[in-house]
Amino acid sequence: MRPRALILASALVGGLTTLLVTVFPFVDLAYRSPSLHVVLETATTLSALVTAYLVYGRFRQSGQARDLALVAALVILALKNLLFAATFSTLGIGATAAWASIAGAFVGACVYACAAFGPERRVSDRRQATTTALLASVLSLSAITLAVILLSSKLPSVGIPPALGPEAAGHPRIVGHPVMLIAQLVTMVCFFAAALGFARRGERTNDELMGWLAAGSVLGAFARLNYFLFPSLYSEWFFTGDLLRIGSYFVFLIGASREISRYWHSVADAAVLDERRRVARDLHDGVAQELAFITTQARSLAAAVGSHALTQLATATERAPDDSPRATPALTRPVADPLGLALAQAAEEVAGRAGARVRLELAEGIHVDPPTREALLRIAREAVANAARHGRADVVTLELSNGDGLRLRIADDGTGFDPAAGGRGFGIVGMRERVQALGGSFTLASKPGSGTEVEVVLP
Repeated sequence: MRPRALILASALVGGLTTLLVTVFPFVDLAYRSPSLHVVLETATTLSALVTAYLVYGRFRQSGQARDLALVAALVILALKNLLFAATFSTLGIGATAAWASIAGAFVGACVYACAAFGPERRVSDRRQATTTALLASVLSLSAITLAVILLSSKLPSVGIPPALGPEAAGHPRIVGHPVMLIAQLVTMVCFFAAALGFARRGERTNDELMGWLAAGSVLGAFARLNYFLFPSLYSEWFFTGDLLRIGSYFVFLIGASREISRYWHSVADAAVLDERRRVARDLHDGVAQELAFITTQARSLAAAVGSHALTQLATATERAPDDSPRATPALTRPVADPLGLALAQAAEEVAGRAGARVRLELAEGIHVDPPTREALLRIAREAVANAARHGRADVVTLELSNGDGLRLRIADDGTGFDPAAGGRGFGIVGMRERVQALGGSFTLASKPGSGTEVEVVLP
């Protein structure tokens, strides 16, 4: 899914949930359970730490300072959840935990927003930068902890009675200390800003994880809005703000699992590419050279004897070396290349040998599964080879589009032929069979003196 679609889906969930509990009092999503808050904070801590570890792996590869800032922000939010909310609440240090949690969330949200808009700048010493970032995260939380403990006797109450319930959910209950309410709103703005920043990065770099982070940020922002309207974070009640907050971290986990899955797919693709390179080397060093020798001898015998059978043998051996050089770069080409790029390279290789020019009109960013990709490449090579060799075309046009179906069209300005008389050759039959195996339609149109057009449409 594109980042903007993920953001829209998250905004709909967060917005509709907030609207339901605000407008319709009979919608009851509240549950009174002090221990459930400990479970919530523990779950969000683990989710944030797993996501932080994944992003740290990205930082080790990219060296981008903004990735490291994102790691620091997630670590701050995770440790804040565990230390201030879960641990302090378990020990019964209510007021101190509340103010420490407010300060920790504020700092974490600010760093999180900065990570979303950070510039593309590499760090020179990644190990030292990581140590500095993690140390700064721990020190910031330690400073908050020390400050609230030293000032615990002077800190005002958060203004939220622990037993305060959301039974009047039809009317927002904006209660609490003004500093706490302002901090909730500022944190909400930071999360909304981070959502926009991550979405922009995801759209620009086609980074799926950024889209999931943006979606989770939207839910996190709506969670803070609900904490402002219906305070439950510092009470005994589990309400919509808590539900949306744990949902935001769940979305982070989905993004992390998708990133891990993509990583293992890339590892598998790299292993396949290594094996294909090995086969290509063996093909080039062994089979291709032997075929070249056979071709030379077959041409000599055909010229000396003049036999029709030897002429056919020379033609067959002449085609075999042509296929081998084409197969070698095809094997060494990454399997993840867009289809248009692979088709352009294949068509130019074939047409260049016959002195024809290729005109390309290829849609960008089209990816297909490996069997479909290989079939379309072979069809394109065969059609371009026929146009250049047999049709003596000067220009071959290759078009690729993706509308109602995937459409590949190869047209030339060559001599053409009568399909009724010459449309049963092995190359044409092979192209038609490949398309039929993929569930598509194959069309060939030609007439003497008017060139040839081959069109493939796949569902």
